[in-house]
Amino acid sequence: MSTVQHKMSTEQHKMSTEQHKMSTEQHKSLQANYVAFNYVAISDVIGDAEQCPGLNEAWTDCGNFCSEKCPDGKVTACILMCQSGCFCKPNHKRNPNGICVPETECPKIGGICEVHNSELSQPKCNAPYEIFKEDGSPCTDTCHKHLVRCMEQHIPGCYCIDGYARDLETNQCRPYPCEECGANAEWVNCASSCDNHCDFVLKRDHCKINHIRCPDGCRCKEGYARATSEPNSTCIPVNECV
Repeated sequence: MSTVQHKMSTEQHKMSTEQHKMSTEQHKSLQANYVAFNYVAISDVIGDAEQCPGLNEAWTDCGNFCSEKCPDGKVTACILMCQSGCFCKPNHKRNPNGICVPETECPKIGGICEVHNSELSQPKCNAPYEIFKEDGSPCTDTCHKHLVRCMEQHIPGCYCIDGYARDLETNQCRPYPCEECGANAEWVNCASSCDNHCDFVLKRDHCKINHIRCPDGCRCKEGYARATSEPNSTCIPVNECV
């Protein structure tokens, strides 16, 4: 090999080495930028998650929104779920305005307190088939209690009496087990027989006030009437009555 060729080969080797060095440095730089970017991004997410803006709130990885509201006397089914987010701190509940307050500052529950001899009696429930309980559980108060998974809670409020359960659609207490009302019908505690059939809808003056009964049972929803006088006939739109 000539001296010139040897010199050219040496220069090419140096260039190749420099290119490899530059490639390695670029790779390291890209790795550093990637790590820095992800560190900042992850830090931002974690920082935002742990900083709850609401008063008396704190971040938790496993909380349940159903159990943090102030008791209001209403009975609602609650699905048992583990959710991450901002929840009220211990010994605090979320009031009707959505603010976490000490449990002692929760509004008083519903019901009517009657005064007897200057003393307050137990709250009275106004809806049919309801009774006030100090330690009732929403989980066992609904028509679908055998299907609904919810957190067992003991909350004072108005609950259905024994043998009755709450219809989640109408919020009324009805005999348990709850019968199906069918399409376009719902259970009511006062189902007038007069305006529930097409015959009465078309001839309202034939339904005298002293013949109106108000039994519990299934009734066509607003704007519907039973096609015939049969108790379980189909509920059809009133404008289809003939």
